Amino acid sequence: MDLNLNSFLKLGYYLDYKENRYNFDFSNVDQKRYNNFNEEELIKIGSGKLTDAISENFKENELNVVPISGGLDSRAILAALLEFTDSQNIETYTFGTPGTLDFEIGKQVGRKLGTKHTEFSLKDYKYVLTDLLDISKRINQQTILFHHPPIHYIDKLYGGGKLWMGSFAGPISGGSIRNKPFKNMIDAKKHFIKKNTYSKSVDLCNVNEEMFYDSIDYNEKNINNLEFEENLDFYNRQLKFIVPHVLMKGFNYGVPFINKEWVDFIMSVDSKYRYNQYLYKKILLYTFPKAFAIRTKNNHGLSIKAKPIQVLSKRITNKFFSNISQHTNYIDFNEAINKRDDLREIIYENVMDLKNRNIVNWVDIEGIWKAHNRKEAKNADALVILASLEIHIKSKELN
Repeated sequence: MDLNLNSFLKLGYYLDYKENRYNFDFSNVDQKRYNNFNEEELIKIGSGKLTDAISENFKENELNVVPISGGLDSRAILAALLEFTDSQNIETYTFGTPGTLDFEIGKQVGRKLGTKHTEFSLKDYKYVLTDLLDISKRINQQTILFHHPPIHYIDKLYGGGKLWMGSFAGPISGGSIRNKPFKNMIDAKKHFIKKNTYSKSVDLCNVNEEMFYDSIDYNEKNINNLEFEENLDFYNRQLKFIVPHVLMKGFNYGVPFINKEWVDFIMSVDSKYRYNQYLYKKILLYTFPKAFAIRTKNNHGLSIKAKPIQVLSKRITNKFFSNISQHTNYIDFNEAINKRDDLREIIYENVMDLKNRNIVNWVDIEGIWKAHNRKEAKNADALVILASLEIHIKSKELN
């Protein structure tokens, strides 16, 4: 039984990973600090701290590049940068599938705010092993593959610039907290495993979920400053998955949302202001009204000013009247593995190579492939994990 290998098969990343480039300091978080401030005052304070967090990373005469999606965080960075420099000095790019919210809204934001915008359609991108091996090395063979932009193009176009990333903005502003927080760490860990299981179609593990509990990190120094689920999210998913996956080696990054003044502020307000990122959204609308008049993925293609009934109506419309899943991230792997020769071949070859290694002999790899190939099941999530594992092994062998 290899518990760490099982963690990759379960979550899409290894639980024993240690991240040295980034960390979190929540020692100064105090949820009583702003008890005497009303909402309007908090919005104004937060607006200044958010703008300062981004300005501290900005340098004149540096190529500023913002990977833009349909969400809030990259747009907040872009809107702030436009306060410091002309739009012609900023380049943005979007990657994914045309027709999805991330791709179309990202493109719309870039055009409306006047940046030099580039689109990378993954319908046109061909998956090749050499690219995947390069990415595997850049991410320390730590997480799933196939979800990245075409790195050789990004490197060629923007390698000398600063890539501004919205990493960690969501959980720091309250995206990970619950309406009813867990009362103990065991329940929080149980929920964490369930929520973060990558392969929903097939259970690839040969251990009980409870076996992972001791491998799930939490920071005891912050045990009173964070809710249980937040603690687990920051010290596991964020550091062990998001950092290597999104902030891969080889680029110069601006990561403003871990600015200490911003973190100390937004995590010290009352939980009612953080739940569902309530205060964060108010700050964005107040600080960057033009940028956030544009629709967002968060509200299913409506502005974040939209009323709940409008959002619900839009959600239903998208579900029943769109010919593509609006919230598809990157590509629909279930469909693409069956229809695209490049992806089909690279997935098949690598899962069969993994089968021949006999290191996950409890998994019926061939059966998983055949069921997907015959369209008897949608096993893309399992196949992506298995192929990623094999490519990581090959990458390590090349080192």
